[in-house]
Amino acid sequence: MNALASAGALTGAGGTLQLIAWTSYLQKAIPTEQLSRIVAMNALIATLLVPVAYAVAGPAAELIGVRVVLGGCAVIVLGGAMIAACSRDVRQLVTGT
Repeated sequence: MNALASAGALTGAGGTLQLIAWTSYLQKAIPTEQLSRIVAMNALIATLLVPVAYAVAGPAAELIGVRVVLGGCAVIVLGGAMIAACSRDVRQLVTGT
């Protein structure tokens, strides 16, 4: 149980740091007149996907097992990060300022 609580705390801290970095970058890279629309769409998409993920994860865990679902989720997240990191445009991302 302690490992689960520690993993949850680390995940929360990592997510918070990612959100701070993303929001800071958006404020630098996006023109002020477009920023509110982009932030709103980002929040809408992220918010809509949470219940979908919950609806899929529960039945999947019952069907194939919790460890398999958690492992699959880890592969999806890490795979997405690796794909993004492979893009030269992402690695060399600069602001207009």
